[in-house]
Amino acid sequence: MNEWSYELFLQNLGGQASWGFLIGDSMSGKSFVANKMEANHGFKIVDMKAVAEQIKTRLGTEDEPFEGEVPLADIEKYVMALVSGALSQNPRQEFVFDGFCHPNLEAFL
Repeated sequence: MNEWSYELFLQNLGGQASWGFLIGDSMSGKSFVANKMEANHGFKIVDMKAVAEQIKTRLGTEDEPFEGEVPLADIEKYVMALVSGALSQNPRQEFVFDGFCHPNLEAFL
């Protein structure tokens, strides 16, 4: 998969999850809002920066850390596993995606 597919994302989730994306400039308050949504409304945060870092550690080694952009296919696989696991625990779980892993907002949109 070379690009993000909204239709495939919905198909893989089977229409089972409620979710939203928080996007904005650096230091605009995305993580603050995500934390409030988690604390006050029970949303599960999917921190896309943390997702990318987790994948980088798996793609690299101690001697040769992974450099560059994480492939979107790896990100999608990781996120789908995270969401599926959370839905198996709570089928009504709601998610908020904090940020994106694309090089810029235009690429994400």
